[in-house]
Amino acid sequence: MAYYLGIDGGGSTIRVALIDNERRLYSHFKMCRNSNPTSTGFDYLKETLEMIKRQLSDVVHDIRFIIINLAGVGAAQQRIMTKQTVESVFSETKKVEVYHDAHGSLLANAPEESSMLVICGTGSVIVGKDRHDHFYRAGGWGYLLGDEASGFWLVKRLFQEYLSYHDGIRNDDPSFSVFREEFEPEPRDALYRFYEPSQRQATAALSAIFLNRSFELAQSLVIEGIANLKNRMTALKLKIKDDVQSIIYMGGMFESPFFLDQFKQVNDAQIPMRKGRDDIEIALAQIAQEKDGRDDR
Repeated sequence: MAYYLGIDGGGSTIRVALIDNERRLYSHFKMCRNSNPTSTGFDYLKETLEMIKRQLSDVVHDIRFIIINLAGVGAAQQRIMTKQTVESVFSETKKVEVYHDAHGSLLANAPEESSMLVICGTGSVIVGKDRHDHFYRAGGWGYLLGDEASGFWLVKRLFQEYLSYHDGIRNDDPSFSVFREEFEPEPRDALYRFYEPSQRQATAALSAIFLNRSFELAQSLVIEGIANLKNRMTALKLKIKDDVQSIIYMGGMFESPFFLDQFKQVNDAQIPMRKGRDDIEIALAQIAQEKDGRDDR
């Protein structure tokens, strides 16, 4: 029996799916570990992979193909080092492919069509691909330089307005009550929440509070951020050689009905839109099985 392994890892969890050559799910589990090698290092990634291998020890010699999808491997050198790390742990496996998490997620959601994926979570990025799996990217410049319409971006923009209020150059706003409730009384004492990487996810999570309470200032900033996304999506479409057949969206910001409604308006119903699948790791395992089958023919 041959087996195929799909791995999908982000900043807080890593998900694993193993299927057999008849596409039956043999093992499926999640581990609460940061799998971004840029932030944790490749030794930590190797340790995580060794933990996965131990859970699959009874069939590890029969794993033919691994597709791993990770945050933090956007650069070619990072993908090369990731592949070397996977191959060192799963030395019995002959085929390994590594994807940046956005590219792998798009492939998992649209394996045979030209499409675009918009991710708006803690950060944001837009990726697209043609039918031949040539990838293109817009945005995703990080929390300091971009990530428009992301959770962290929204909270950061609101906090900037809050600081303007403290400096006496704007009026108070109902949305500032969230900072009074959740942050330190003195705004300067709360700056670490924006500068320390360990605080980024928790800071971004406050975006849900702002959107759930329907603050007008937060909503106006969402509209601003989505307008930026629209411009980047328009530019990205021009780079993709085939006609885009679908727009897929993923990330925590889309859990807000207001955010999702505003996002859907940028498309004017011209291209079908759908929510991305939650089981990326299973889709990657299935793609590995398909690719291996094509190689055998």
